[in-house]
This record gives sequence, C-alpha cells and structure tokens, in this order.
Amino acid sequence: MPVTYRYDSSRNRIHTACEGYVTLQEAMAHFRTLAADEAVGIHADLILDLRGTTSVPHIEQMAKVAEGIDPLAAELRFGRCAILAHRDRVYGMARMFMAMSGSAFGEVRIFADVPTAERWLDDSPRS
Repeated sequence: MPVTYRYDSSRNRIHTACEGYVTLQEAMAHFRTLAADEAVGIHADLILDLRGTTSVPHIEQMAKVAEGIDPLAAELRFGRCAILAHRDRVYGMARMFMAMSGSAFGEVRIFADVPTAERWLDDSPRS
C-alpha cells in the first residue's frame, strides 16, 4: 500500500508514509481514513514522510489534495505538520503542499529527517 499511517496516542501524533507511486485518489483516501479513525485525537500533529515516494504530482493535483483536506481538516482539527522530503523535486512538491494546505494545519515545516521533525514537534509551542 503506497500510503500508510500509524497513530501514537501518547504524543497525539500521526506518522504517514508515502511509498512508491502515490496517486491523487490514494492520497485523498488516506485523509478520509484518518477522518474515520476514532482513535486519532483532536489537534493531532502529522509527520508526512514523502522520502519514499517516486511520484511527483502536478500543481493541479496538489491543489485538489489541499482542497480535499480542508473539509476533513475541520473535522480532524489537525495540529502542526512536519513534512519529510530529501530530494529536490519532492522538496518542491512539499513546498507547494505547504503553501496550499497551510490553513488545514496550525503550522507546516519541511525537514530532511525524522529526528529533527520530531524535535520540532516536541519542542515548539502549539499555535
């Protein structure tokens, strides 16, 4: 499965990993699954790991994902989002996602590795 997640209730944190070729439909299905998961806490922070993805969506597709997140974000009431990206094209995609979906999250930042992203989520005050 290209999009998987695990929820850490002790940290109220979702860790989503995208692997291989991820389609728009799979990305949207993931957010619908999160919205339906009653275990996920309110204001959960999200680590969005894009380091394993091989697909780079077009700007129109990114806009559709961001558009689709808005109604779900109102239901989920996300906290902050730490995006993991290490290749230039994926970093560019992450920057587009950050700009387009910023209203869905308290704050969004991009990181190259998990420990730095987790440190930011652990140490930064909630918005």
